Amino acid sequence: MAINPEKMLSWVESRFDDYVIRGNEIKINSIFVEDHKRHLWINPTGGKKQRENGVFRCFKTDKRGSCVTLVMLVDKCSYQEAIEILDAVDMSLANMEAQVEEMFNPQVVPETNPLEDNTLKLPPFTSRIDELDTEDFYRTQAEMYLLGRKLSPTGIMVCMGGEYRNRIIIPYYDRHGDLIYFNGRSMSTHKDTLRYLGPPKSVGIGKEDVLYVPEWPQSKATLWLTEGEFDALAIYQASRVTGDFLFSGAFGGKSLSDKQVELIRPYSQIVLCLDADSAGKSGLITMSQKLREKGLSASYIRPPQQYKDWNKMLEVMGEKILIHYLLRNRKVLDELELMRLMF
Repeated sequence: MAINPEKMLSWVESRFDDYVIRGNEIKINSIFVEDHKRHLWINPTGGKKQRENGVFRCFKTDKRGSCVTLVMLVDKCSYQEAIEILDAVDMSLANMEAQVEEMFNPQVVPETNPLEDNTLKLPPFTSRIDELDTEDFYRTQAEMYLLGRKLSPTGIMVCMGGEYRNRIIIPYYDRHGDLIYFNGRSMSTHKDTLRYLGPPKSVGIGKEDVLYVPEWPQSKATLWLTEGEFDALAIYQASRVTGDFLFSGAFGGKSLSDKQVELIRPYSQIVLCLDADSAGKSGLITMSQKLREKGLSASYIRPPQQYKDWNKMLEVMGEKILIHYLLRNRKVLDELELMRLMF
């Protein structure tokens, strides 16, 4: 059934001071960018296609989705909580089952597991987030998860079934655009859920064999190396907002393997951007010593102590302050600085 338009209006009235009603539409200021002319339009009846969960569209950013998604974004709540707010809790079980059946329609299920031949392929039921229907449950969940971290879903994937279900899939590509690895980051908050899940060991590629680089730069460029993919994305995406265009990468831990050292060798400057915790400090010392042994030098920078990593700093402080801090505070890892870190 359709959401309750009166509940939608009540929700708008309780969240926004500035709104107008025109026919079936409620107009508010955009929640995505600064706006004073009510560019975000909400239609609880679902517009021309009479979408079951209503629709919204921001005419400043062209972001769009269901009214349920909008409630989830503003209230930072779950899908179930959002439909309860909008009085849509009596969606029929048959309808829910039909959606599940459609998701796992045999016509789109691979005949064999793409990983069974021991070659690297993305997990079954994996799709780019921005290619899914705007009202798709997994798209909504993935966008909520990433937007909560101020990360764009562009180029990121989500898995909707199988072993990697409900995971953000981060594909790794080499300089030629070929898939070399992937990491599945769970969106679950359950403490017993494995946070990361890479390809099966039978493929023969581990995280120590690769680097995650959102965009491979030309040689002789500066490469900002972080521990995790989200930190690399935070730097990469934020620098494009500010116009500084930094190139970042992630090595997936607290150490660099010999293979990873060779991958970064072509670059003229390496900046180690480890986390603010004690393990990050220890890793920084170990990695700098290894680089010196391999004939490479590096500089380093760590987040302010109140932020555990670069993604958290982006969440709290925004793009401009993050990039300004990175550009102004890196230090050369010479012998004197290394001694200072050790003691």
